Amino acid sequence: MSAIIKPETTDAIAVPVPIVSSRLVFYPPRAGDGVEVAAFVDESYDALVKWMPWARDRKDATDAEACERRSIEFARKFAAREDLMLRGFDITTGKLVVFTGLHRFNWTDRSFEIGYCVRRCFEGKGYATETANALTRYAFDVLGAKKVRLEHADGNVASRKVITKLGFVFTGRTPRREPLPDGSMVDNFMYERTSKEGLPNLRIWWENES
Repeated sequence: MSAIIKPETTDAIAVPVPIVSSRLVFYPPRAGDGVEVAAFVDESYDALVKWMPWARDRKDATDAEACERRSIEFARKFAAREDLMLRGFDITTGKLVVFTGLHRFNWTDRSFEIGYCVRRCFEGKGYATETANALTRYAFDVLGAKKVRLEHADGNVASRKVITKLGFVFTGRTPRREPLPDGSMVDNFMYERTSKEGLPNLRIWWENES
């Protein structure tokens, strides 16, 4: 496993990619992703717009040029260790399956939050669980995490099921914290893990690991 070296600047923190799990390979956003990202969002829009404020404007969210600009900006943020957005691709076909990443992190206390959304044609096949499991393991094994968090908005049953499968512990409920695309505010439910013990078995590996 890769050792954690405490750098003087966050951009020196090692975040080896790609990350590979059973069916997926995860890369940071890259120049040239725009067309595929736009297709993902367009196909999955009805589901995304329920929970993702960034999907409110369909024209912008599904515009390939706008998606390309955002991909380049997300790539910059990844390189600067400001946000660790990742995209999971089918390991066989190369098709984009899931948006995910490690967000709202604190490099000092090594706490991370995982987010994810699965493309419509891949829903119900365990990809959200595989993704969250893989990134939880990666956070503990590679990034030296002390705490990994998952959250869901009230009513998001699919996310709650993923969290339950992975054995995250409920830590609290924040009333009317989560803004939805329609402008309403709903309660937010928070869960965490302080180790990978008890996670469902999953082999992952990453660049520079043999």
